[in-house]
Amino acid sequence: MRLQLPKSLARKEESLAVQSIILTTGRIVGYAITFGIPIVLVRVFDQSTFGVYKQLFLVAGTAIPILSMGLYASVFYFVPRDSGDGHRYVVQTLALLCLASLFGAVILALGGPSLADTLGMQSALPYFVLLGVFVCLATPTELVTILPIADRRPVLAAYTVVGSDVIRAAAIIAAGLIGRSIYAVLWAAIATMAIRGLWLLVYIGLRRTPATGAHSEADLRSQLRYSLPFATAVFFEIGLTRFHQYYVAANVPAAEFAIYSVGLLQIPILGLLVQSVVEVMLVGATTAHKAGDVGEMRRIWTAAVERLAGVLIPCWVFAQLFAADIIGLLFGANYLAAVPVFRVFLFSVLLYLVVDHGILRATGDTPYLLKANVLGMTAAIVAVLLLARQSTLVGGVGGYVVGIAVMRGMGLARVAKRLGATWHELIPLNAAAPVALAALASAAAASVAFFLPSPFLRLLFGSALFGGIYATLALRWTIVPKSLVHEVLHRLNPAYRLDN
Repeated sequence: MRLQLPKSLARKEESLAVQSIILTTGRIVGYAITFGIPIVLVRVFDQSTFGVYKQLFLVAGTAIPILSMGLYASVFYFVPRDSGDGHRYVVQTLALLCLASLFGAVILALGGPSLADTLGMQSALPYFVLLGVFVCLATPTELVTILPIADRRPVLAAYTVVGSDVIRAAAIIAAGLIGRSIYAVLWAAIATMAIRGLWLLVYIGLRRTPATGAHSEADLRSQLRYSLPFATAVFFEIGLTRFHQYYVAANVPAAEFAIYSVGLLQIPILGLLVQSVVEVMLVGATTAHKAGDVGEMRRIWTAAVERLAGVLIPCWVFAQLFAADIIGLLFGANYLAAVPVFRVFLFSVLLYLVVDHGILRATGDTPYLLKANVLGMTAAIVAVLLLARQSTLVGGVGGYVVGIAVMRGMGLARVAKRLGATWHELIPLNAAAPVALAALASAAAASVAFFLPSPFLRLLFGSALFGGIYATLALRWTIVPKSLVHEVLHRLNPAYRLDN
């Protein structure tokens, strides 16, 4: 008799907003847990060792999406469209990812010296073999957080993310505190990927239904036709998002690269929120596109942009206001030189509002994504090389922001064509205006916190004041509908009554 998922984790259809918020809630919790990893390691390692650690995971963060060959994205496209449960696509994807990850591990192990010389990371060379093992396990096991989303099980996806991140953070922090070496940290990371792989195999076994179809070469060809152009696009997007980091790493000592890496601090919630929204809207937009319902696709786009604006804009304003205190409190006075980098990097946050991938991946526009990424990468490289003449660190991050802006602009133009909409219709300024006004009013009130003597007190009091005022204004001005708040609370906690 086949095992079944618990009823509480079974598939249940939700609105785009509810699915996104549930999934984002899980990712926020997971991020809050893993956020402690660099906070601890920056105090365990000296600045040069921490810089080497950041270089290693820069390489891993580059290798994994390249080796995935666009297959992660293809899961969102093929599984919802399959008349059965998409199991044959799941198995096919896992097999391809395992082959690609083995190839990547061999390249890192055997080509380590050449890679280290090329990238200017000679200090990281002794760790490349272990890094290859980590990449080999991490690449296929990323499916464990993707499959539940494609299966429309946002609660299960949220629990999976949190559980995985709890284990990873606990293992790496313990390894750093006890072993006090990069070797110990890498072994801990490898162990957590092995655990995640076991859960992936269990989930794949649990989700299989009698409707599962047989594998065929046609399935493989159709999946590769979708994923490979997307993979090529991702390759150039990686060039856009990573070139500035490799450029800085090759031109400054490891200790200074540590400062630069700190300045690229991701605000907890934002990237996770955007990722959740794109993944959930992708499933809905794929279904709507298949049915030829352009009106539903426009509704999905508008809902996503409006909900994102309600979070991204106030977070950007708050982070700009308290940038120095955020860096100083989290990483210490030795890293305050990262504040200018952080302020420039924050401008990329506003560009998250253009969630073009959520539509263009659903419509199969992966070749166009390639064009946008190539142009964005080209713009980023040129901008980095020009701006870095004035300042390596600030110029590097400034070039990155320029490239992102070019790429998103092209994506927005394509979405406008697909949805038959104008740019003004795609960027609802009428909805963004009250958000910006509420955020600025909240910032003005929170600025009184600067009279307090320490970064901790300033952030504690400032965030409470900012958050309280913004939440009040958001509900009063219906930036966040009360019905949506009640629905999310009820879904996360069924005991919560919708008529509260």
